[in-house]
Amino acid sequence: MDLMTLDNQASLADAPSPLAPAYGTSSPAGESAPPACAPDAGLFRAVPASLRGALESRGFTELTPVQEAVLAAEADGRDLQISSQTGSGKTVALGFVLAPALSNERVGRGPQALIIVPTRELAAQVCEELRWLLQDLKDTQVISVTGGTPVYRDRQTLARKPRVLVGTPGRLLDHIKSGTLQLGGVRELVLDEADQMLDMGFREDLEAILDATEEPRRTHMMSATFPDAALRLAKRYQHNPFSIEGTRLGEANANITHEGYLVRHGERYDALVHLLLQAEGERILVFVERRLEALEVAERLADDGFAAQPLSGELVQAQRDRTLAAFRSGRATVLVATDVAARGLDVPDVGLVIHSTPPLNSEIYTHRSGRTG
Repeated sequence: MDLMTLDNQASLADAPSPLAPAYGTSSPAGESAPPACAPDAGLFRAVPASLRGALESRGFTELTPVQEAVLAAEADGRDLQISSQTGSGKTVALGFVLAPALSNERVGRGPQALIIVPTRELAAQVCEELRWLLQDLKDTQVISVTGGTPVYRDRQTLARKPRVLVGTPGRLLDHIKSGTLQLGGVRELVLDEADQMLDMGFREDLEAILDATEEPRRTHMMSATFPDAALRLAKRYQHNPFSIEGTRLGEANANITHEGYLVRHGERYDALVHLLLQAEGERILVFVERRLEALEVAERLADDGFAAQPLSGELVQAQRDRTLAAFRSGRATVLVATDVAARGLDVPDVGLVIHSTPPLNSEIYTHRSGRTG
């Protein structure tokens, strides 16, 4: 017998959660927006003054736990270890951390804040969030350099001397080695999804990038979990770090329900189809172990009438972008993915995660489950 598990976002009416994603969202086409609520004065008093206008224009009326925890932390000048799930508002929390340094007069022309992420998709998401949040800060461009894009285009982008740079490890290191990127002016360095980058084999790249920066700087780590490899990296590069728990370390989001089913190995596909039919109308993420399995399962589901597409590490970047665009737009409602391919994904409104192949450990389970909720 095999174990198949699934996670789905609980109804907020049944399971109230402080992590409900209701911040700055727009109303669907054809619907009138509800009257805007005035933001809580005490809440916004703690937010850096340079960011309050952006939050108000975005429609914020409350903060998520990780955002509140960052503002409440008495950690001036300290390196931070922030534990929080995907979708918990941690990028806005990161903006709260960076804003004081970016509000000062700029020194030099290189990046002052460097954010390292595991995937191109996460880089795009982080850039999108920080651009609106930091829009009122003087001379603060937010750009990204990532693998899968032309190097010459990166050089043009870096020539604009961005103040905030977001990038993937391999591409950042390429530019450092070529002399295109100088990190001597970095004063805030962030490892976002640190545990995932280490799982993906980026330890040596991360160490080389960190070694290319200079003191004084603050080094922050953001992660859903802090396994031994992440703690070893923290011990080497962080100084007296301050821990902030947006969600308890290694804990899945509170508004996710978890179910498990014992299934005969030969009936695994039939069980998957049954679960998909029960969840009709939902955006669904199915996890499998191998790239070939992702392709085979997606093709079989498509033959059976499901709008399914595979996502695996063997896809070229252009195909990966098209697949994710189809999933986000709803043209594809089922995404069959490997763990590595889904690193850093933050697709809104994923109603159901199915572990067609059980995860290897609790950390992977936490990351998978965090794609919903």
